[in-house]
Amino acid sequence: MHALMKLGFRTVFCLAAIVFFPSMASAKVIYVDNTSAECTLVGTWSTVTSTAGYYLINARSSLAGTGANTATWRPNIPTTGTYTVYARWIPQANTNATNAKYVITHVAGTTEVIVNQNLNTKVWYKLGTFTF
Repeated sequence: MHALMKLGFRTVFCLAAIVFFPSMASAKVIYVDNTSAECTLVGTWSTVTSTAGYYLINARSSLAGTGANTATWRPNIPTTGTYTVYARWIPQANTNATNAKYVITHVAGTTEVIVNQNLNTKVWYKLGTFTF
């Protein structure tokens, strides 16, 4: 089973990773970093390694635009169930998107979550709990 999470934005955006944390004790936590095969970037993205707080080896950043630059995560979820989804980003001198739109596709449909990425930097930020 795959979950789909897509991100589109119109202002400067920075991404590091997504994590799916299962509510079932027997299921494993699923991390999808921007360097993972399950992450697809469309458009122009810069690699960021000079700012601390990213997950694994780097983060990616894209300049303000039309919303055509997107990041899509398609994690392989081996166990059907309820997962809490978190995202992580790093600070970019108050130039991060104030309206980063995460679109999570799950069993019940899709949910859009708008995030101000100038806040809650360098932490796992909860986007919601969904069944996949």
